[in-house]
Amino acid sequence: MPAFCCVVGCGSRGERDNVKFYAFPKILNFPHTQHINALSQVRRQKWINAIKREDLTEAKLKYATVCSKHFINGKPAGREDSNNPDWVPSINLDEIEWNPYDKSCQTSLDSANISHLMLASTRCDKLQKKLNSISLSYESFKSNDFKMRYYTDLDSFSKLEILIKYIEPYVEIHFNTSLNAVQQIILTLVKLRLNLDFKDLAFRFNISPTTASVYFENIINVMYNRLRKLIIWPDKDILQKTMPSCFVETFKDKTTVVIDCFEVFIEKPFSLLMAAQCWSNYKHNYTLKFLIGITPQGTVYRGFLINEYVQTLQAQVITPAFTKGKNQLHPTDIEATRSLAHVRIHVERIIGTIRQKYRILSDTVPITLVSRGQTDPILDKIVRCCCALVNLCTPIIPS
Repeated sequence: MPAFCCVVGCGSRGERDNVKFYAFPKILNFPHTQHINALSQVRRQKWINAIKREDLTEAKLKYATVCSKHFINGKPAGREDSNNPDWVPSINLDEIEWNPYDKSCQTSLDSANISHLMLASTRCDKLQKKLNSISLSYESFKSNDFKMRYYTDLDSFSKLEILIKYIEPYVEIHFNTSLNAVQQIILTLVKLRLNLDFKDLAFRFNISPTTASVYFENIINVMYNRLRKLIIWPDKDILQKTMPSCFVETFKDKTTVVIDCFEVFIEKPFSLLMAAQCWSNYKHNYTLKFLIGITPQGTVYRGFLINEYVQTLQAQVITPAFTKGKNQLHPTDIEATRSLAHVRIHVERIIGTIRQKYRILSDTVPITLVSRGQTDPILDKIVRCCCALVNLCTPIIPS
């Protein structure tokens, strides 16, 4: 980002003007040099007083600069040269001129001027409403429930409001951030929901595609850390009390978890080994499989792993019967499979809900989101976030 001068009315910018920029003096804390430390503190305060900006907090001062136009010799004096006029910015600090006018000018408004101002004010209000209607903003979602549902697929604005309040305090905002925390969260929800290209999002939010990509990954990391706390496995007594009737009729109260996998299309990996591992003969594409655990009530749990020791936990895995090595199924297997298929429909609806609600899991995912770094891949975090958001919606399985 180009440097700019923080002096009111100056407007110098690094990429446009042939000037140099100087940061505010830092407060020193050297041992055995108390007089220099005190002098640095005095100088910093004098710079702040000379600029005359009450909005310059310590966080903003960290990045604020003053250009060479405000020093007699074009640059600040040395640290200990307190008698030099350039020890503090001293010229071109106040470009605003106040010219007094006759009192009669302040009251000379005729009906034509008043009418013109009223028309201009009305036009501004209409343009502001039109701008809000076409923008993807918190205000536009608040006033248009259909629009909010389409771009986020949350049930109500109140859920969006709660979600933002839950995430917003953990989003880092710098002085040069183009979008505030709420706008970044909305951008991320829209990306998950519709998987719009970052160029598309850049046009909609008036930022660059690179910035849109950075905001998306930053918010995904925050959502991953915050929303993972919402993905919990209920206690056994809660599962049994809220068991849907279709599961009670088929399995009584013995159902604990329904597991299934869904595949996400990815770009061809650069590694030949990874490409071979990710190739799906069934899908005729490169895919990643995610194991999803679902409660009978339809709540999604990303990350449930079943292992070969399930029987040691006095549990039973029920799977559909197969004809492998047989000409046909046994009648008892047919009946068991029919009962299982009856409840499996609901499982497929849950898996389908995740992919339908969040198109990013239905489209081909860039390989950059799959590569593993020091932490979990972004795609893993995206899947977990989508599962958590689905859990916020109204259950689709009847009680």
